[in-house]
Amino acid sequence: MKLPLILIGPMYVGKSTLGNLIAKKFSLPFVSVDEMSDSYYLAMGVEEEELKKKKNSDNFLDFINLVRPYEVKIAAQIVYEYSDSVISFGAGHSYTSDSKDMSLLMEIKASTPNIFLLLPSNESDKSRKILDERIDKDVEFSRELRESKKYLNIQFIESKSNREFAHHIIYTENKYPEDCVAEIIRLLA
Repeated sequence: MKLPLILIGPMYVGKSTLGNLIAKKFSLPFVSVDEMSDSYYLAMGVEEEELKKKKNSDNFLDFINLVRPYEVKIAAQIVYEYSDSVISFGAGHSYTSDSKDMSLLMEIKASTPNIFLLLPSNESDKSRKILDERIDKDVEFSRELRESKKYLNIQFIESKSNREFAHHIIYTENKYPEDCVAEIIRLLA
């Protein structure tokens, strides 16, 4: 298997769940770009106070607008630094309409043959409905925050950049995580 193996897709689709399972199966490190991003944002000049404030706000869109210019660059840096790993991008790390960011994603794609886009269904409306239900179950977050995530997920689900970046699309609806892992393993380069 050629590494890194990269999982992309909208929020609540199961990137971390599947990534952890694959990493354990092959005794590889698992890296979540979302969990590592803060130190990269700070290194790229985002003010720590502003980052904390926006990240902890109920308006998730404020946070996304703050970090969006850095998302693809951070993902590229992590792919370079953790090239021996299973990597789960955050939903926004492969979502872009910027031509420079898209070029950077295509550079990663050219050197990384195992990039998988995870979606619940091949139908956008069905994917949105499934993910909306998962977001609504996450009651630790305010209603406003859950609605912000639903709004953003529509963009992530319909993203052209995600589809162009991925080598394969895995539809997860009505499948156990282990079934999705087996499907990914069958497709590995």
